Amino acid sequence: MLTVKGNAMLFVDTLAASGVRYVAGPYVWWTKGNNGDLYDMTAGPNAAPIIGGCTSASH
Repeated sequence: MLTVKGNAMLFVDTLAASGVRYVAGPYVWWTKGNNGDLYDMTAGPNAAPIIGGCTSASH
């Protein structure tokens, strides 16, 4: 569950050639290793992530 533009969105995992891909409506959260990026697919296939360069926190 992520909050995107003030809305709680439930992301589900889908097949990905590399890393793990989660989708909710027009949004895609793509992770590879410890890094993740959030994309708005309505912006086009070559659009930059709306949130990029996220790194997982370790405890």
